[in-house]
Amino acid sequence: MRTRIRLLFIVLLLAALGYGAFWHFSARHLEKTANAEIALLEDKGFNVSAGKLQKGGFPYRLELYTNDVNVSAPRHALPWQGGADVINLFTHPWTPGHLVTQFKGFYLTLGDLSLTAPEGRASVLVNSDHGARLDADLGPVRLSFPAGEGSPLAASRMQIHLRIPGAGSANNATSEDPAQGQDTLLGPERADIAVSIKNLALGRFAIGAPAPAISRLAVISELHGRLPQPVSAQSLITWRDNGGTLEIKELDLNWGTVRISAEGSLALDEEMRPLGALTLDVVDAAPLIRYLASQGLIDKNAAPFLAEGIAAITTKGDDNAAHDALRLPLTIQNGQILLGPFPIATVGPVVKY
Repeated sequence: MRTRIRLLFIVLLLAALGYGAFWHFSARHLEKTANAEIALLEDKGFNVSAGKLQKGGFPYRLELYTNDVNVSAPRHALPWQGGADVINLFTHPWTPGHLVTQFKGFYLTLGDLSLTAPEGRASVLVNSDHGARLDADLGPVRLSFPAGEGSPLAASRMQIHLRIPGAGSANNATSEDPAQGQDTLLGPERADIAVSIKNLALGRFAIGAPAPAISRLAVISELHGRLPQPVSAQSLITWRDNGGTLEIKELDLNWGTVRISAEGSLALDEEMRPLGALTLDVVDAAPLIRYLASQGLIDKNAAPFLAEGIAAITTKGDDNAAHDALRLPLTIQNGQILLGPFPIATVGPVVKY
């Protein structure tokens, strides 16, 4: 009996020592992988800075901690930078392809736009055959831009989902690829992108709005075509010339009594301006038209005639449930945005070239 107990003890001890060795090996591998990814970003022209990586999580998790993280892309056509005060990355030894990140003090700037979040989390799942998937929940966020004049917009929750199909996806099988051999931001032929924002308070822009906050804004889209990096005027030209498009599969906006759903396709014209067409289903368009006029996006004197004209040319929904439900074509061409036949705004190049 004692011999059996002693043997069992030895087996358990060896198993514990073996698992400990395996955990430490996996932790070192995770640390080396993180450092290699940082070096790869730097080789591609990104500026990366962070505090010292620290390991932890034994025995159940593999964890990496760091602070003062900053990544910037000064060479991109629209310079951006992002980072966080604290980042905690963890996985499990038996699921190395699934990473979870918790962060505090997150920030992202894109040109004159900036987004901040006190804390949030993200999940990254990587598989060579099925591709990569990112699901990020930023929680409450604040959006700042020059027109806000120091008064950022605040949302109660923001979520971002990104899926890049892997090599095994039929959507990415190509016989000839003009961008082959170049570094690509979105390597496959298609990337699925979804963004949702809840309870976006408009702050100083709420005067005259259909409601003080947009209760829901959600976009589901597909980015088609390889996009070489760094993102520059030339890389966008290459993407455009090779048939690159942004397909809006579903857009939903709930704003007071105003409801908008849309779908369509966007691209870039020869002068790098947005080009495309969308179909909008709008419920209660009148408050929206009045608000756009008050913000100077539509001529105030023309707004009543615009509302009357739109009501005359639009088609009721199939169910005809709501008498003010309108179907409107929105087109962007030659630097103009047209709602039906009515020009409502102008748009310039997305980048200088």
